Amino acid sequence: MKLDDIFCGLPYGFSSFDKIKDRLIDCRAKARLPENAKTVISVLFPTTSARNTTKTQTFRGMP
Repeated sequence: MKLDDIFCGLPYGFSSFDKIKDRLIDCRAKARLPENAKTVISVLFPTTSARNTTKTQTFRGMP
């Protein structure tokens, strides 16, 4: 199975965990990360319609 099949055509990418490990916020979820994590997988999920764009931007604090 290919990654494109797993992510159903959504944009995705990979990054080194070392680049972000010192920037993690302190929370309980942080404790669930593997001790020897090496890679971060990012997937972008689009909004369901153009009407949701304004709500999403406002929610994220964007003008």
